[in-house]
Amino acid sequence: MEIGAGNKRSRLRFGTRSTLLVVACLSLLFGAVYAGGAAGDGRDKMSEKLRARVEAGGTEMVDVIVRYKKHSAREKRLLTGDLDIRQKWIFDKLRMRAYRVPANKLEKLAKNKNVEFIAVDAPVKASSLAARQTARVPAYGSYGYVPVNPNLTVAVLDSGVSSTHADLHVAGQVNIVPLQGTCGVSYRDEFNGNGFDGNDGTAFWNGDWVEYDVAGRGPGYGNVTVNNGELFLDDRPNTGTRPSARRAADLSQVTAAEFSFDFRTGPGVEADEDRVAVDISSNGGASYSTLEIFDAYDGAASGSRSYDITPYISDNTVVRFRVYDLYGGPSEYFAVDNVQITAKTAAGACNLSDPFGHGTHVAGVIGGDGTLSNQAYTGVAPGATIYSVRVLDNEGNGLTSDVIAGLNWVLGNAAAYNIKIVNLSLGKGVDGSAAEDPLVQAAEALWDAGITVVTSAGNFGRDGNFTITSPGNSPKVITVGSITDNGTGNDFFDDYVSTYSSQGPTLGDHYLKPDL
Repeated sequence: MEIGAGNKRSRLRFGTRSTLLVVACLSLLFGAVYAGGAAGDGRDKMSEKLRARVEAGGTEMVDVIVRYKKHSAREKRLLTGDLDIRQKWIFDKLRMRAYRVPANKLEKLAKNKNVEFIAVDAPVKASSLAARQTARVPAYGSYGYVPVNPNLTVAVLDSGVSSTHADLHVAGQVNIVPLQGTCGVSYRDEFNGNGFDGNDGTAFWNGDWVEYDVAGRGPGYGNVTVNNGELFLDDRPNTGTRPSARRAADLSQVTAAEFSFDFRTGPGVEADEDRVAVDISSNGGASYSTLEIFDAYDGAASGSRSYDITPYISDNTVVRFRVYDLYGGPSEYFAVDNVQITAKTAAGACNLSDPFGHGTHVAGVIGGDGTLSNQAYTGVAPGATIYSVRVLDNEGNGLTSDVIAGLNWVLGNAAAYNIKIVNLSLGKGVDGSAAEDPLVQAAEALWDAGITVVTSAGNFGRDGNFTITSPGNSPKVITVGSITDNGTGNDFFDDYVSTYSSQGPTLGDHYLKPDL
């Protein structure tokens, strides 16, 4: 994918063409914060769509996001109580959780005194035309606006960002939404044989799992075991060591790779105390880099993770699960399954980092350094460091909870990665006040923490006013629409707002939007 010129009459296509989106992000870094509304009580805790589901009755499962007034043990009891709730996500930095709830139990959940509001876990889409249609649109008047500064780090929450694009400086990628399917070759272990030698992919690992376990040897007993199709780690009784399991793969013939797995924690696990680290090595285990430390889970929980490990490709790449702290009490364990490295061979045709292409284009508008065009076309902040947080799938689609999970990750890791700016070229429909919209509230939590949040207005302007999408309906974040260039060079006075660019005021709250 090449970042450069093309249709010179349309300077700013919302989302991928939104160069002003990033300009606003950079120039208004310390912009004003506006006041928001307050959540309601009783039935008002439920969004309009949820109230309609309650009135319709039925027992079908509904995907919802719940915001609590404070963290409490009651949240845990909901999972096993008479509400029959199934937990999808824990947003530990935001006092939110994502659940699947029977429709006929929604009203009872809303009556919980600790529940602030409940909203539908609505679909989210990338806010742009297909990236290939806009990939060479120049950014008149704004490219190179910010001096080259690799210390400026922007988190792009999107469909991913190509880690191999010549114009981009991608520091890392977290995949909230795993990639679908396989590409090239795969190294996989489903632990069906209850041993350390599983090979369930299209290629064989470089040997079996190697354990570090002073309490036992082999998969049958000790602190590193395989049982009922899962790899288990704990440190009970406390051995004073850090039990681990590692496995190697030969990735010397691939050009990109992703590491993924499913996990769950035991009911005795305590947040901020019991910790497990996931590590990666490119030199056979001589040294490691930590991909993530799992320390936010309280009690039984489950989830999935995937990471772009392209920077660690070698003939002896090693992945490792390691008890980092504690995990020595009753029912305290960390279990993993479906461990997989998906690799793209040199002859492969897909992009493991961003199959859809939208996030890569957005990143180019932000920080492309112009390598492929001999500096003719650069981003707003050439050479800026990009951190990709993949929240959309291979078609540019996702759920509100996926995006909130990405925002939750940024909130917890902004200091470590020096993330100052978040770009959200995506959106969903507005269902009620911004004060009771979980995506808006998550975005505003970042803003309140000193992180500038810039989002797109939407592509529904042809439907008239009140078409701003969420989270662009937030009174705090910077919401940017689209303009069309009239083709008169640097004379911007004859440019006009694109007909498809969403128009304000916002639905429900009547905030004046977009900001730019």
